[in-house]
Amino acid sequence: MLSVDSLPVGSLTFSKKSQLFKNGTKSSGANIKKLAESSSDRGKGQSTAHLQRRKTTVTQKSRRCRTPTPSKNKRSDNTSNGKTEASNIKLPTIGKTSKDTNCKVNRGAVGTPVRRKSTTDLRLSTTHTFSSRIKSKHYQTKENVRSPSQNSEAPNKRGKAPYIIHAIMPSNLPDEKRKFFASGYKYNPVFVYDNPADEDTLSRYSAAAYTLLPQAVKILDLALSKYGCYERFEEITAGRRLAPHEFQERFDTYLKQEKLENQVFLNMTPDLLSRALMTRSRGKSVMNIRLSILRDNWSQGVLQHEIGTHYTRAQNNRQQPWHGKRGKVKYGLLPLNPTEEGLASLHSVLGRNDPCLWRAALLYFTVYNASRLSFVDLFERLGRFVQDPEVRWDYCMRAKRGQTDTSQPGCFNKDQVYLDGVLQILRYRHQIDFHSLVCLGKVSYLDVERLRNTGTLDPSTVILPSFMENLDKYRDKLTEILLKNGLSDIDLKGIFPQEINEL
Repeated sequence: MLSVDSLPVGSLTFSKKSQLFKNGTKSSGANIKKLAESSSDRGKGQSTAHLQRRKTTVTQKSRRCRTPTPSKNKRSDNTSNGKTEASNIKLPTIGKTSKDTNCKVNRGAVGTPVRRKSTTDLRLSTTHTFSSRIKSKHYQTKENVRSPSQNSEAPNKRGKAPYIIHAIMPSNLPDEKRKFFASGYKYNPVFVYDNPADEDTLSRYSAAAYTLLPQAVKILDLALSKYGCYERFEEITAGRRLAPHEFQERFDTYLKQEKLENQVFLNMTPDLLSRALMTRSRGKSVMNIRLSILRDNWSQGVLQHEIGTHYTRAQNNRQQPWHGKRGKVKYGLLPLNPTEEGLASLHSVLGRNDPCLWRAALLYFTVYNASRLSFVDLFERLGRFVQDPEVRWDYCMRAKRGQTDTSQPGCFNKDQVYLDGVLQILRYRHQIDFHSLVCLGKVSYLDVERLRNTGTLDPSTVILPSFMENLDKYRDKLTEILLKNGLSDIDLKGIFPQEINEL
């Protein structure tokens, strides 16, 4: 959005022609002469010396005010006395359409956040945006919001490749979804990508793991034995649906509880592939959440996942010497995942009456089967656990994104990090220093011991979520999650036999 405040000082247009002063007199030589003649007729008592002084004064004003306008064939980078001349930028009228900018300016409009460095699964479309303290200049106007089909991030002017999550988002997703449902679930979508990832990049995400498949199926079967189907599970565990203003109140309360008021903004949208995610918009942290998951019993877990984990560790990471790409290389940091998503997934169910790891297990199961099946066959396979076709479509789409012809086996394996991270953290929950794991920023749990004496752990500088303050209670809740999902320490030691100091 273009606003008066955003224009640089001195951006008014100057002309090569003579300048006008308050009395309307032009500063050219001819007009000075006329001024002298008229003054002679009117002021009989004025002397010739007085007129000469006035002529000299007006001439000096003309020289001071004259600012040359760059020619059309040259860039406006001419300098005068070592200073750059003002550019020809015209001020738009507030509330009206500017002919030069073709942008409707409205200070009160609130739309989709503008994202510079994107970490989302797709661009956001028209949204419900709420915040306890929000300014419209941080967001795009409605006229500038891109449609969901324009969700791929184009390479920048330097030719930098788009972020992988953007590169694998189909530009024809709505059309292919309609075709799939119209066919009675018998059509394999053919996806098109605006800026497709190269084959080498896709190959790094194409291999599906199967090591944790028995544990994934065990978690899902246990949930089905309790609730009968996913829909019943969601109905009982999620609770009633929340209106946007109700979730806004819980969001504000959570920020106040964690002493993070006005540090995170809230963006609610129906067009998000992920359930929720954190992004940055012009230096502001934004929590994006899909409207369909605003549920009574899930709201606290979503806040602990996005703000209590992702935002908190990101903020703490900015205080550490390994912040940035060069810092990661210098200190030899291990990959962030599966620690990051595993920890966040545990915090999603932490404190629930039934902390079922359904989503992490089903994502793992779906990716493995996507690597062996077509889209249609995968959709049918998931019917064992999920009857709702919309929910099944979301799981299949996540696993098949990046493919063009989904009639062929293939997967995008990132979604397997959730269950992998969860089980690793549960396996070593008695050895991991969780306070340091969060306060040291975005690091792997395997790097904590090595970095503890190097990083910043000052309580006045770093953030520690309130639900992690009492480590004994925190570990007890992790043990409860383990047992209520039908798992045991013996199971985990069979999968991860080494102790943490041997890794």
